[in-house]
Amino acid sequence: MNTQTTPTKGSHSIFAHPLGTVGIVFGGIGLIFTLLGATFAAANAELLPQVFTAAAWGNDTPDELALPIIGVIFAGMGLLFLLIGVAMLLILRRQRLLRQELERYGIRVTGTVTDIVPDRTCRVNGRSPLRVLVTVTHPTTGEAITVRSGPVWETTLSSGDTAEVLFDPMDEKKHVVVLSE
Repeated sequence: MNTQTTPTKGSHSIFAHPLGTVGIVFGGIGLIFTLLGATFAAANAELLPQVFTAAAWGNDTPDELALPIIGVIFAGMGLLFLLIGVAMLLILRRQRLLRQELERYGIRVTGTVTDIVPDRTCRVNGRSPLRVLVTVTHPTTGEAITVRSGPVWETTLSSGDTAEVLFDPMDEKKHVVVLSE
């Protein structure tokens, strides 16, 4: 189920979301490792084809192959980290686009905050973000469901308060909890 919280004032930075922070860190590390590995491998470009042969991995590996081998390992690890970081940032972008779309075309339903719980799957500086649980009547099915917000670091809401939920009229599983601070 896709859930997300509308950011509060001043939190429009990509660093406001844990996924954005981790994505930037992974992407940066990946870029550094990739460039470092490419530099090592390019330093001895004429020996690079030998790195990918069976002879290079035997016990009698010449010392001159060490730098290209390290370069290939660093570049491989860097590309992996870079891909993971970019994937995280693309997921965050997709969530933002969903929120914007639902703000324009979604069905607004008011619900009741039932609980505010810490999200123990993520910790930053010893703190976990909060998730707001909202009980609402689904606009198309008519059943009472509990939806959870995306991660928020601070909220003034408490149990019994009201919060709005935006539902996608075309896909009943897509929704966004709107928390106005």
